[in-house]
Amino acid sequence: MPLSRQLISVMFLLFILVFSGTFAINTHNTREYLINQLESHAQDTATSLGLSLTDPYSKNDIPLVNSMVDAIFDRGYYQEIIIRKIDGGSDLVRKQEVAIKGVPQWFVNILPLKVPVGESLITVGWTQKATITVRSHPGFAYVELWNSVVSSFWWSVGSFLLAILVVVVVIRLVLKPLSQMEAQALAIADREFPILEQIPFTREFRRTVVAMNKMSQKVKQMFEEQSGLADKLRQEVYIDSITGLANRKALEMRAKQIISDEKYLFGTLYMLQIKGLAEYNDRQGYAAGDVLIDNTADVLKNICKKHPVSIPARIGGADFVVFVPGITLKQAEEMAEELSHKMTNLPMNKENMPIGHIGAAYYHGKTELTELLAEADMALRSAQQKGAYGWHIYDKEVSKELEIHSANEWRLIIEQYLEEERLFLLYQPAISSLDNQIMHYEVLLRVHSKDGDDIPAGIFLPMAERFSHLGLTTRIDQYVIERVLQRLSDDKESNNKYAINISPSSLQDQEFVAWLETTVKNSTKLAHRLIFETSEYGVLANLEWLKILSSKLRKHGVSFSLDHFGTGLVPFGYLSGLKLDYIKIDGSYIHNFIADKENQFYVQSITQIAHSLDIQVIAEFIESEEDWTRLREMYVDGGQGYYLGKPQSSTG
Repeated sequence: MPLSRQLISVMFLLFILVFSGTFAINTHNTREYLINQLESHAQDTATSLGLSLTDPYSKNDIPLVNSMVDAIFDRGYYQEIIIRKIDGGSDLVRKQEVAIKGVPQWFVNILPLKVPVGESLITVGWTQKATITVRSHPGFAYVELWNSVVSSFWWSVGSFLLAILVVVVVIRLVLKPLSQMEAQALAIADREFPILEQIPFTREFRRTVVAMNKMSQKVKQMFEEQSGLADKLRQEVYIDSITGLANRKALEMRAKQIISDEKYLFGTLYMLQIKGLAEYNDRQGYAAGDVLIDNTADVLKNICKKHPVSIPARIGGADFVVFVPGITLKQAEEMAEELSHKMTNLPMNKENMPIGHIGAAYYHGKTELTELLAEADMALRSAQQKGAYGWHIYDKEVSKELEIHSANEWRLIIEQYLEEERLFLLYQPAISSLDNQIMHYEVLLRVHSKDGDDIPAGIFLPMAERFSHLGLTTRIDQYVIERVLQRLSDDKESNNKYAINISPSSLQDQEFVAWLETTVKNSTKLAHRLIFETSEYGVLANLEWLKILSSKLRKHGVSFSLDHFGTGLVPFGYLSGLKLDYIKIDGSYIHNFIADKENQFYVQSITQIAHSLDIQVIAEFIESEEDWTRLREMYVDGGQGYYLGKPQSSTG
């Protein structure tokens, strides 16, 4: 029960007690007063009548006695007047029935009035002639008592209600800061850091609000300092200081990870070189050279916006690399042509200015980054032979399947996959670092080919992303979600959770989001076993939207996770605004983990930041016992990779 309701209840009981006691005392005093008045009235009448009848009795004038008694009795204020002669003569008796008008009988029964009797003697000289007994009529007293009680009751009720209303208002006003502090404390626990601007007048609350504000500021400052240190480390270790692009180390880490990931089994690595930069620096100064380099980086950044998973990097003074997974050879040629055209708009096309060339290496299937870099360098030499802004793509081995199918043909093929239901699911476990128990299963996608081979998602999902505007990715995501829900429905005895990776383009589709909300609502009993994942690069452009969606679905028990965390190259401050349950550190930070101390420190920093926000951390692509042991020592909550468990068709 809320404190305000408890205080109001206590005050209510106290007011009931006070007003009940006051009402009872007032009623009792009024009743006693009326009884005394009846007694005084009867006694005064008896005494007065005794004196008045002395003369008539001395003359034995009985008619006069009767007249005088009748004159008093007929006024109606008396219940009885009795005169008894002492010598035994006939008595004079006047009586009337007690009739109380305007007063309920139950009131008379509850508060009876004891009607006293007034007595007096009639004496002639020293001789006593008669006794007079007078009893007042209680009807008027009952009416007076009833009116007094009714008036007192309504006055008490009115005062009581007014007092309760005032108390309720005052308590609510006084305790309003307490509700605000409660909301502030819950917000801090929910990874937000609000400040209460309005300081209450009550001294105790004022001190508490000030203390809470200081605590909120301190926690926010601690989080910002911690994330700032991690950001600074990332800037120094993984980002080129002039361009803001990834440096060679970051390129090698992330490109190796992507190449080994079955989601991206083909793509292109571009190498761009500005020839004559050293001479340009000598003539124009290093500041002008930095501007030229920065402008070139802007060209790469703008082109890469169309390819969210791509990695633009500066690997040397005049050398740049752009790694773009998931594009066909034809798309690679179109991008090379676009890069060449954009470079002609830079100051390099002027007389005596540097010129640029582009070499690219296309790959399909398993390869090595060093091999791609060597092939791109060979292509760059060929491009330089073609003249200024020339480009060349080295293609060692093109997949027959990709050669045969154009982009539009791929769209028809993927639609056929869906219609024929040739998609199927595999499940890879995420293991807890505390007890080696399964935290959840990540859902992976495959396709049954006509020749009996299984096609990895890395072959067709990048092509589906090209046609996201036609709803291909949303159809695939819907297919996966429906199959997982069916599995959950068939496996009600188990508590297994399933992490489903949703495409960023699907999350931006309003129809898909509406369908997802409806589907989750209709599966409320199963929703707590669902985890929706999306890649970090897909979240950064839609943070506010993701907050709204997660708040809606979390009401039904759905969890949220950020996949490939650390590849966004953005400050970590945005995490405090997202209501995440997990983050999965990208495998590029886990490769060669034992030997790379910088990656170890970076992962440890991420883990500390996430834990301060009550977010669990899972490391991806764990391939060795040594890596798993070291990660557990860093208090990473879980891991995922071939060492811990390969994708299987069953979770049994």
